[in-house]
Amino acid sequence: MIVYGIMVVICSVTIFLLHGFKAFKWNIDVPTIKLKKNLVMVGSETTLADSILLTRAAFKLKGNMKNVFGIAKEGATYLKSFVTNFFLIFVERSKKKKQVDKIVERLSKCEEPFILYMFPEGKCGKVDRWKTGFHHISKRLNADICICGIDHEKHKVIIDSIFKPRPTSKENIAIIKNRLRKYKLAKPEFSNLD
Repeated sequence: MIVYGIMVVICSVTIFLLHGFKAFKWNIDVPTIKLKKNLVMVGSETTLADSILLTRAAFKLKGNMKNVFGIAKEGATYLKSFVTNFFLIFVERSKKKKQVDKIVERLSKCEEPFILYMFPEGKCGKVDRWKTGFHHISKRLNADICICGIDHEKHKVIIDSIFKPRPTSKENIAIIKNRLRKYKLAKPEFSNLD
């Protein structure tokens, strides 16, 4: 519980540093629920603040930090010293690496239900196409997909919807993009929702 409190403070301070006094206006309007099934939580990222907000939403949804994991780039060495083997799974974003296998193996060893939060775009900026790892992970680990709306106009984070993964990643991406379009992005020029 102490570690959870520390992480909430760190997230809040980071959001404050990125958004100034606007940070106090953020409403993480996410209920704590007793999970019965694994969840892969997704949102849209156009700024670092989105990562922090999705992290807060995942912790709040679960009610604690136990079995709540995020995905981080292997090169994020500034995070490694702080959270190694804690709540981040580090991946190398290369097609030649079997990152989905690595994530599935790690999550298979943890107590269920778990929450894995991530951004399918794969990075904070424009991309040619979304990554499909979230789809394969949810299928292999029998997890539902939870769409988290981060609205920079209303300074609000909500659980938009939870659904059973469709047979193809293309179908899941279409559903997620359609749902996320209604939320105001921090940097619309980085939008990958078209």
